[in-house]
Amino acid sequence: MIVGQALRFRSVSICWWAAGCWIGFHNRVLEYEEPHLAEAYGEEYDRYRERVPRWLPRVRRP
Repeated sequence: MIVGQALRFRSVSICWWAAGCWIGFHNRVLEYEEPHLAEAYGEEYDRYRERVPRWLPRVRRP
């Protein structure tokens, strides 16, 4: 949504704000959520992480 605002208003400062938010969310996932899930679900979560990419889905052709 923030990137859309940056494009709509042609604002570099909003684009920087979007980058800062993305870095914050990324760090939160790496530092808190993934270790917490690994502790809670163990090997099942490790198998899940191997199958599922973190941010962008894989595009597979049929």
